[in-house]
Amino acid sequence: MRQLPSVAMFLATMLAPILAQARQDLPPEAIDDLAAAPLDDETISISWTAPYEFAPNPATIEPFVIGGGSGGSGGPVASYEIGLSTTPPQAGIKDWFNQAEFRIPGPGPLAPGEAQIQVMDQLVPETAYYIAVKATNSLGLSNYSNVASATTPADPERPAAVADLRISGVGETSVTLEWEATGDDGLLGGAAEGYEIRYLTGGDPVIEPAWAGATPVAIPVSPKSPGQTESFTVQDLAPGLTYRFAIKVRDEVGPGAISAGSPAASTPIDTDGGSGGGSGGWGCSGSGPAASAALLPASIALFLMALIPIRR
Repeated sequence: MRQLPSVAMFLATMLAPILAQARQDLPPEAIDDLAAAPLDDETISISWTAPYEFAPNPATIEPFVIGGGSGGSGGPVASYEIGLSTTPPQAGIKDWFNQAEFRIPGPGPLAPGEAQIQVMDQLVPETAYYIAVKATNSLGLSNYSNVASATTPADPERPAAVADLRISGVGETSVTLEWEATGDDGLLGGAAEGYEIRYLTGGDPVIEPAWAGATPVAIPVSPKSPGQTESFTVQDLAPGLTYRFAIKVRDEVGPGAISAGSPAASTPIDTDGGSGGGSGGWGCSGSGPAASAALLPASIALFLMALIPIRR
């Protein structure tokens, strides 16, 4: 014999059109159980319970809630928006949320009552983060959730120092450096975040105590994977000087240890436009009228030579 539908299901079906006219739908109810926890030094996981599409409206007749739940009506919400900041809210949460460093879409909404999870990655180690979430439906935004916080732990390992910084080319105003890329975590992991190069003139090596006073070089090179050869040319140097170089590898926290060794290179002296026997200008050796005449235009020089008495 076929089973009859339950009384609750029957009433919900029959009364749904009447209740839909009687109630006034609202935006989703605010999330009140947002939680956050660090997964590693660059990652935080946040979670909350998915709300109903429409918040409960105590001023009107509410529909039946089949299967339990906290109230409300409809299915999943339309979307989520997540605000993440390294600054806690001091006063109104609305201004804090709108000025958060990161505002990103949340995960795809699940059915009301299910656990929503979002992983936030590429964060900075040893940093406290504060997070809030808003839900939306066709009528607008929910109120702001509670503010959850989590602190990423310290980076387990910094980039290894470059061990083989070397000179591969020298010009009058440039020096080309080469080295093997290290990793984001020691010699392993993915590519690091960047490099910092500095130099001193006069022959003194660039060691850690001298790093702060050395001249920094803008280096827009994105690091390669560990073990690959890097090359960078330092430009706008002065001719005729000796330069000593050093490099640091930087991750998301900052630079690691200074490179082992500080290779030296001397830029050659600029000889263009000089006097004497070099090319590119007038010049002669010796003395006397003939030597002086060589510095003059040819027609005048011939005239003066004709005036010199010839000894017999």
